Amino acid sequence: MLFDAFKGHTEGNTQVDTPRQQSAWARDTRRRLAHMERCRALPRIQPGEAEDLVAAFIAARGITQCPPAYVVAVQQTVGGA
Repeated sequence: MLFDAFKGHTEGNTQVDTPRQQSAWARDTRRRLAHMERCRALPRIQPGEAEDLVAAFIAARGITQCPPAYVVAVQQTVGGA
């Protein structure tokens, strides 16, 4: 459930040596889990909503090009299960 996203996680240094590192790791993990729960609680994107959000962002920021890495998350959630 809450920790499913972290199963098999091997990225980065998994060795936690000092109490300071343990505290920082715990704080970072709590922050990530809280963010994950907030995102899961959000309603699904409705048809046309992604386009409206992108258009509003472009109008507000004056952006003319967007690297694909920034668009992937929106593309994956539109119409997703």
